[in-house]
Amino acid sequence: MERQPEIEVYLRDYPMERLVAWLRSATGTLEAPEEAGAAVVYASAIGPVVVTPGIEGGPFLGVWFNTPHSPWATDVDCARQVAKELGCTVRCCPGQHFPEVPWWASDQFLEIAGGVEQIVTWECAAPGTSFGDEGA
Repeated sequence: MERQPEIEVYLRDYPMERLVAWLRSATGTLEAPEEAGAAVVYASAIGPVVVTPGIEGGPFLGVWFNTPHSPWATDVDCARQVAKELGCTVRCCPGQHFPEVPWWASDQFLEIAGGVEQIVTWECAAPGTSFGDEGA
């Protein structure tokens, strides 16, 4: 699998303080957060980590590792680890792990919940809104 230059996953109904504790274990030291609009940016040993609560006005937190130096090669690798370690529902772009999902299907996401993986349709609030790594 080709390594993605950045990683993005979405966690459903997960407390921010517990997420930050996990981020420290996954990335090393986190600097004090800086607000960037609705998002919070943490400088880390691997590069910037951006956390955005209330994705699409709903219960998901977006976590974007804006660095090619993350511990994961793909969004799916990260989502699988997050779901396993945190025990929460996680979504991400299916990317190259699921070639049957066309790259342009920006409303199709891999959802991992309770050890079960499935492709789901995530309807965006605004037409034309897309997430993650189209083309990956």
